Amino acid sequence: MHVGLSITSLSSALRPALVSLFVLGGCHGGCDPDPVVGDPRGTTSPLASVARPDEGAVAAMWTAAAKGWQIEPREVVRRAPRYRVAACPMRYQLRSVQTMEVAPGRPPVGTRADMELLANRDPQQPTRFVLTMHKVNTSRLVEGKRVAMDPQPGTRFAPVWLHTSGRGWQEEDGPTSLWSAFGFFPGVSRFFPILPDEGSVGSETAWKIVTHAPQMTLPVEVRRGDASRKKRKHRYAAPQMDDARVRLVGEVRLRATKEGPWQHATILKADWTVEEHTEPPRPRDHLERWHGHYVLLDSGRLLHAIIQGKKVHRWSVRPGESNEKRGDARYEMRLVEACDGLVLPPMAAD
Repeated sequence: MHVGLSITSLSSALRPALVSLFVLGGCHGGCDPDPVVGDPRGTTSPLASVARPDEGAVAAMWTAAAKGWQIEPREVVRRAPRYRVAACPMRYQLRSVQTMEVAPGRPPVGTRADMELLANRDPQQPTRFVLTMHKVNTSRLVEGKRVAMDPQPGTRFAPVWLHTSGRGWQEEDGPTSLWSAFGFFPGVSRFFPILPDEGSVGSETAWKIVTHAPQMTLPVEVRRGDASRKKRKHRYAAPQMDDARVRLVGEVRLRATKEGPWQHATILKADWTVEEHTEPPRPRDHLERWHGHYVLLDSGRLLHAIIQGKKVHRWSVRPGESNEKRGDARYEMRLVEACDGLVLPPMAAD
């Protein structure tokens, strides 16, 4: 587990919930309160009982981030959006918040991570885009209170080396923890969806979201990150591959002040689900629904991304028994500093 989290060091009250959250996949979201009796899968699709993330609420988080800006929708999209390797040094702020219920009437448990990432073109290889961890502060939620954990230096994590064809980013010399296997959230790769071929409203494309088991990043992390980490022996774990659909929903022009220049941006959304099942005699369902909202500037820079997840974990130990855990997750990333162009205000520190 990354970022100093040790399951064995946690209190007895918090440990079972976080074991489910991180080892079993956990519960990052909520769902409809339909009871489940007997075999947790029942006779219909288990996902039918998992609430969909609120698209309106997710979009409102973008408008809240750009509070005070002038944002005007455009009738047509001028061209297909594309990523570009920016020569301009940039700084991103990222926040991951995950909670999970413990028992009825008790406050949820969870984790929070606040990070700063530096992004820039590699001066030695101009086609390489580099994401570097600058700062990371983590805390856990216990009995309704936030408890700070030991801070971790950014140098602990290997930089992410990326190349792009325009439609998406491909990692070089990976996998790294920061890109696709971070301990407090699945990695920053989820903030950079594959872009549609066409630049018209309603254009869609498939996106294969890849998540690696943390132990699979150790060879790269030891070599390019924290050399003090031990290369523990471990079994190979195939990456998790989730199928998402990305759609272009429109174009906007925006500016931060009335006197500032207008800039154009493309708005994209993505949706995906995850279903994991274990057969009797101890059946188990792990269910997820995800929705992402992305704002990509004409310059090819990601300006903002917000992802919300709903998760449910159900299991049975004995025939006729049913257990269930629910929770919520939210991941947000903002461009907060650049040598030119639009940037968003930082997130509140509370």
